Amino acid sequence: AEIGLLKSLAHLNLWSSNLRGTIPTEMGRLSSLKSLKIGVNATLEGTLPTEMGLLTSLEQVVLCSNNLEGSIPTEIGHLTTLKDVVLWDNKLEGTIPTEIGFLTSLTALQLYNNANMSGRVPTELANLSDLELLVLYGTRMSGSIPSSLCSSVTPEIDCDVIECTCCKDCIIQ
Repeated sequence: AEIGLLKSLAHLNLWSSNLRGTIPTEMGRLSSLKSLKIGVNATLEGTLPTEMGLLTSLEQVVLCSNNLEGSIPTEIGHLTTLKDVVLWDNKLEGTIPTEIGFLTSLTALQLYNNANMSGRVPTELANLSDLELLVLYGTRMSGSIPSSLCSSVTPEIDCDVIECTCCKDCIIQ
């Protein structure tokens, strides 16, 4: 895929562009990419390529309302400049990788409406001192929100399955 040749590309927005197929692994060659937005593409499927872990300049990844499946790659932990991870309304499955705890600049983690995501909320979320928005409803996640996040985070979760001592509003699924 020729997209891998665009080494100086800083922002890629393919919102509602009728993409078909999968996210090309060559996307990992976009070493200057800061913002990746691909959403509302019902015919975009497949998994999140592990090569996304090579995008070390990435600050924002928004992949919403597609048909992406599989798990969030552990390589996400290499993206220490990430501020926003927005992956709602896909078909993602599995757990939130513990490597998410390496993303100390993260301000938003939105994974809602991925009904096959399951497992416990990782305790490593406690490392995310800049986190302001955590949205996990519409998943099968369980466990608890680390109390150290209570002063800074606005969680949107299903309180029937995820314990949260500081949540003011709960989503009932």
